[in-house]
Amino acid sequence: KKYHFAIDSRIQSSNYPETFEVKAAKEATADALSAGTEVLAQQTISNATYSTYETEGFSVTETGYYYIGIHNTSLDQWTQYVDNFLIEAAPITAPYTGDFSQEGTIDDYGVIDANNDGKTWTWSASNGAYYPYSSTNQADDYLILPIKLEAGKNYNVTVTAASSTSWAEKFEVKAGKTATVEGLSTTIIPETTIQTSTDTEYEGTFTPDEAGTYYVAIHATSDADMFNLKIKKLVIEAVAEGNAPAAVDALTVTPLSDVLGATIAFNAPTKSIDGADLAEGDITKIEILRDGNVIHTIENPAPGTAHTYMDIASDLTIGTHKYQVISYGASGIGGKSEEISVFLSDVLNVPYTFNLTTNETFSTFSVIDNNADSKRTTGSSIGDLTKPIENTPGVELPSTGGIGTTIFYVTGAVLALGAGILLITKRRMNR
Repeated sequence: KKYHFAIDSRIQSSNYPETFEVKAAKEATADALSAGTEVLAQQTISNATYSTYETEGFSVTETGYYYIGIHNTSLDQWTQYVDNFLIEAAPITAPYTGDFSQEGTIDDYGVIDANNDGKTWTWSASNGAYYPYSSTNQADDYLILPIKLEAGKNYNVTVTAASSTSWAEKFEVKAGKTATVEGLSTTIIPETTIQTSTDTEYEGTFTPDEAGTYYVAIHATSDADMFNLKIKKLVIEAVAEGNAPAAVDALTVTPLSDVLGATIAFNAPTKSIDGADLAEGDITKIEILRDGNVIHTIENPAPGTAHTYMDIASDLTIGTHKYQVISYGASGIGGKSEEISVFLSDVLNVPYTFNLTTNETFSTFSVIDNNADSKRTTGSSIGDLTKPIENTPGVELPSTGGIGTTIFYVTGAVLALGAGILLITKRRMNR
């Protein structure tokens, strides 16, 4: 994780310049700080008025509490003054995808509990980033992302959100140059009411007047005594310009039959978004994404060339995954392919035992909330799955994109064979 560090400093007299550095360590001792992480390389101060000294590349190797030391390295000079000490998450750059199914994503955000009621944005594995209801107060809480944007460029902002079918939640998306309620003055997505347990995308556009760091905020405004406003994803990306490469052609995603994985195949585009022919060098890169994350990049592909990539990464899990391919040119992002959803499964050898006491196993199953009441079996209530399943002849099994029925036919055949052997044995004993 990158951090932005800044400090204002000046000296007593320009005739006596000072030098200093800034270090970080897990102990507040001279030895630990001397050997610690460099926050700011040695600086020379030669002015008697305050100036800002800063860096956006500061990071540490492990999570924990740190001491920040300002180390004056001058010899036989006068006095150094410091003020406005700041450490914050370094601004992110577009394109940006914040996937709140990952626990650490929310660490990049700040929070304003504007009504000071203690009910504000938090995170859980099942909800993502979410605002929990207050029984007495209307929501007035901001989830804020610092991000660097370019002047005059149009940006799409997409929020994927959900609530429940029983309680209506409300939110809006704001932006500004400062992370304050007053500073978040530009509306990207106007106040929207949401009352569905299905993840739904809400979009808006934003064009910065000047380059620099902006703050994009999801503002919860739900009425009192509702339930949970859930944010699953935030995407901020530049709108493609007309001369950028169009989307790739003939995209296919084919699950592998022998291992857990998929083959992604496509042709690089031959046209720009506005229909002009592309020449060699017009495509700077093509990115392959799985579930919104880049898994492979092809640098400087020639227009019309065929490409194949096999996704068998170690972080790939059994389940449904979404694949997408994005083209880029000199002006930035280009055409985006449609997302293709495929169910990927490992090869199961019979007999196979599912241990349903673990969340890892549970995540390989699809769950259908058929009555859409948001009451569904989860990994935390996994004991519900140990109930016996009755056999009801004549009922067609639903197609859920799961692992198929073959394993159950095979297991059933084995059980039937066992029953037959037992029946024959009993008959012989009766004789």
